[in-house]
Amino acid sequence: MSSDAAPPRPYSHFAMGAAALSAAGTLLNFFAPAIPIALFVNAVCLVFLLRKAMDYTQQHVAGFDPVVASEGIVAFGVFALVLGLASIGARFVFGLTDLSAGDDAALTNFFPFIEGLITAGFAPLFAIFLRLRIAEMDSAPDAVGDIHDLSRATADLTRQMLAAKRAIDTFGSGADAAGRSTAGLASAMKSEADKWGLALQEGRGHVQAFGNATREGGTSVAALAAETSRLKAAAADAGNLLEELARLIASVERFVAPASRR
Repeated sequence: MSSDAAPPRPYSHFAMGAAALSAAGTLLNFFAPAIPIALFVNAVCLVFLLRKAMDYTQQHVAGFDPVVASEGIVAFGVFALVLGLASIGARFVFGLTDLSAGDDAALTNFFPFIEGLITAGFAPLFAIFLRLRIAEMDSAPDAVGDIHDLSRATADLTRQMLAAKRAIDTFGSGADAAGRSTAGLASAMKSEADKWGLALQEGRGHVQAFGNATREGGTSVAALAAETSRLKAAAADAGNLLEELARLIASVERFVAPASRR
């Protein structure tokens, strides 16, 4: 019967699943930082990893090392901290963080990092619970080895915290530089706007002069049209006079022609 039973899943699969769930919770927190989604997901993952490690220890699953599992729980806490820090950095990069709001509204932008920091703080506690459980189940525990492993895990966490602090300092320097660049851009835009204002004022003067010239030209064209009308009337009168003169000459010719034939 025991040979036909399916072997349990490797503990690493559960660790990778917990990391994926933590990343998904942090992603949801990226869009809603005021809701502690990542903190709830990370707490559930920590409890699950601890319970699963205890079960595997009691069952003496082949290939499972509870010491490595405890270190994996600590590493999960550090991973959650890094995800929270990355979430805040991404919100700054995409312009979703508004530090000009009130104190409470500005504090909500840092909730993902606070959630990751809380997870990183509770992860060593869960690892210690696992070590204590192992010590209770083991008839001859190696206290020196456990203390050494715990010290190593604590040192790793300390290094990760220092790295996170350096990343925060670097991020603060970048934010300060971005603020100075924004102030310079605002000053340059104001200068350009002033230049445009002067150019528009000068352009308005030229447009007014052009309008005056156009009105004067319109007056001159109207006067020319009036003179042209008078010239046309005079030409029409001259044409009528020439037409009457032609009729008179034709009448004289008709009168003189018979007399000349006689």
